[in-house]
Amino acid sequence: MKEWCVNIYLIAKTFKGLAIIGGVGSTWHERDGSEQDKVEFLQSQVENDRRKAKVYQLPERLVMVDVEGTVRERMITYPSFQLLSQQEQMKVYEETVFKHFADCPQNPVIVVTPILDGKIKIEATMDFEKPLYWIAINGSSCARYPLPLFRPRLKPVPEILIGFKTSKEAAFAQDKCLNAPIEEVRKLMESWCRFGSDVKVVRSANQEPQTYGPTLWTEGA
Repeated sequence: MKEWCVNIYLIAKTFKGLAIIGGVGSTWHERDGSEQDKVEFLQSQVENDRRKAKVYQLPERLVMVDVEGTVRERMITYPSFQLLSQQEQMKVYEETVFKHFADCPQNPVIVVTPILDGKIKIEATMDFEKPLYWIAINGSSCARYPLPLFRPRLKPVPEILIGFKTSKEAAFAQDKCLNAPIEEVRKLMESWCRFGSDVKVVRSANQEPQTYGPTLWTEGA
């Protein structure tokens, strides 16, 4: 049975050293096969689909205002958009792309590709390829697991999970999150979320209250 799948493009430009997203593009297909088959097909069509993608404005709630408060534009920095899409799951795409298609399925297969200053920027998709060393941030606590995991599941569920390629990087990040000034931590978070970063940042929509006992780590399915 054929189902909808879609290549989505985050249209961004560089402004004062930041990647600023000003629109979201899409090209749709009907394909049969498994979800992995559809993902591989979409990845093979990224360049071709980009040329015919229709671009939509960001939602009205995503605006940037200049320092005088006089200019309002629908745009958002790339790190902020990445965190927002992780937190809200598909909502931001429902508001930009899916609402224009009356027969859009509830959860179509998608591949998201950033376009920065007119050039494709392929991000690492490490969560399906290599295990990472993770830290978990929840309130004022920051836990670290000493072994690599593909998809960590924790109890209690933290606010933020951050995965690194090496144990040394994870230990460094944990130390900074616990002991560095908040401004330094904020800058580190921005660097971890930037285009092309090797770090995986995941925000939970089901955060549980911070506890003071041990954190239970398991490998998710």
